[in-house]
Amino acid sequence: MEKHRWPHVRRWIWLLALLAVMPAGLLGMAGAVPLIAADAGCTEIIQPEVTQINGLTDHAQTKPGDVLCLPAGTRQNIQVKNLHGSPGSPITIRNSGGNVFITGTLYANGGIGIQNSSYLRVTGSGVSEKCGAEYSPSAQECGIEIGFTNKGIRLVTQVGEQVDHIEIDHVYIHDPSNPITPTDARGIIVHPVSGQLVVGFSAHHNYVLRTAGEGIYIGSEPHGEPLDSLGRLEDVEASYNLIEQTGYDGIKVKVVLKNVKIHHNIVRGAALSHTPQHDAGIQIALSVGEYYNNYVETELEGIAMGRILDSPETKYYNNVVVGADVCLTAPEAGAQLYNNTLVGCGTVGISAPGVGSRVFDNIVAGTKATPIDAPAANTGANLIASTASMHFVNSAAGDYHLLAISGAVDAGGSAGFFPAFDYDDNARPFGPKSDLGAYECKCISALQEKLFLPLLNR
Repeated sequence: MEKHRWPHVRRWIWLLALLAVMPAGLLGMAGAVPLIAADAGCTEIIQPEVTQINGLTDHAQTKPGDVLCLPAGTRQNIQVKNLHGSPGSPITIRNSGGNVFITGTLYANGGIGIQNSSYLRVTGSGVSEKCGAEYSPSAQECGIEIGFTNKGIRLVTQVGEQVDHIEIDHVYIHDPSNPITPTDARGIIVHPVSGQLVVGFSAHHNYVLRTAGEGIYIGSEPHGEPLDSLGRLEDVEASYNLIEQTGYDGIKVKVVLKNVKIHHNIVRGAALSHTPQHDAGIQIALSVGEYYNNYVETELEGIAMGRILDSPETKYYNNVVVGADVCLTAPEAGAQLYNNTLVGCGTVGISAPGVGSRVFDNIVAGTKATPIDAPAANTGANLIASTASMHFVNSAAGDYHLLAISGAVDAGGSAGFFPAFDYDDNARPFGPKSDLGAYECKCISALQEKLFLPLLNR
């Protein structure tokens, strides 16, 4: 017996020595599995085997400002419930130590489902921030990747529960698949139930690829019901997202009634299923807001307002739409469409028949049928011509910046109603007048040469 006891004692001595040098924070976790290392900014590590984060049970201690980190590697779907940050101190869920790949069909709500939570941010910026419209598809480095799930990220809304002030950014979502209802396979979804108001939703710097449904779906389905009874949203922003190859609309915005900004997104190859009512790069219905600095390249509808409010006074500016059958549709009263560049539209370039709409300072190049469908009294200094005669820098390569010889340069108002910046966020105007279209030419125009060269030659 003595012969076998001493090795056992030596093991206990070794374990006590190890405990003596362990960090104090780990000593309180007796019985826990070994932790994966985290960066210094993490409040807590969410271990790879964890699939639910619930603020009423296992995460009752989580408080505003905490950072819950997902360690690098592959993991199953995650359900997030009952987490509530506060204004200025959201609870953050992010990657740590490298890329996190979430896959599988454990939950019908998708890779990440969010329920009854507020002031919550889900971000893949824990390691790299190269994600979204500012980078080419091959250069994307999004810290959280969600692939081959039922959906990408879904905000689950139920009567009596709170979902507001949610931010989703720097996430790569691709190839969601729903075998029961294929078109439910969307990228990012928030769909309020009847009578619910969701305030505060932001989706930015995400990359969404190959969805059977919409890339980003924000809003509820009216189904002919009274507006007051619908699920509604306010304070919504979708920006700097790259969306490619969607079966339905690239971005859909419905029943968003206050403070809407959809901007700096790139949508390519949307509505590939050619399904009516779901066939636009950016589809809008019963919503207000500003739609600007978006690039849409698609076959059917570019940017389109469907069902309308009485007088939303929407603004569409600095957008570039290429190759759509109808490039820009705004049938609502009081719509303002200006400084857009529309190229190669099939049937219609701009459709704006609403009372009091204003259509001005746009470029409509190479439209095969009707460049502008709007009352003559509502139109201003738009330039309509063939694509070749617009003098773009390189239209064959998709570069619709203006050459100095273009008739669009210095053709806008000298102190008129134009945005203070262009598609590239350069200041307007560069010369004595604003240029037409989405791009401000940083060049010396023929007008400027006529005005100023005689002075320089004195």
